[in-house]
Amino acid sequence: MALTYFRNLNERLRRPGGPPLYFRIANIIVAILMIVAGIAFFTWSNFLRIMFGIFEIVFAIWIIMFELAEMAWLTPYVQFMFTWRGRGIFYVFIGCLTLGYKALGWILGAIIIGIGIGYIVLSFTTKRHENYMTGTGIAGTET
Repeated sequence: MALTYFRNLNERLRRPGGPPLYFRIANIIVAILMIVAGIAFFTWSNFLRIMFGIFEIVFAIWIIMFELAEMAWLTPYVQFMFTWRGRGIFYVFIGCLTLGYKALGWILGAIIIGIGIGYIVLSFTTKRHENYMTGTGIAGTET
């Protein structure tokens, strides 16, 4: 079953009309950084940080699922993830949660916030806001 899921992974990553491959790679890198931060939060033995770690890991898995699979059943509930500005604000929020009292938290949080700010800037510099998710026409354009 897992082999059939990943069989056409290259085609799904390179959907025509979708975001360029480097944006998808940046999103997967952010998800990996979130998983690293989530695991690090478990070692700091503070209840609040452990809860942040759980949220980070859940959101990271969610981002990876959005990048590697089409989840039409969930798309209407998370329209913000299919616009540059919405995804950027989400990354800034997650980056702020990642900022911690340890150096690793500050570094990972700053990287995630930087990528989020890059997405927000991108939303203001593009003349035409295209759907982040293409082919299905589910996600609307940004206004």
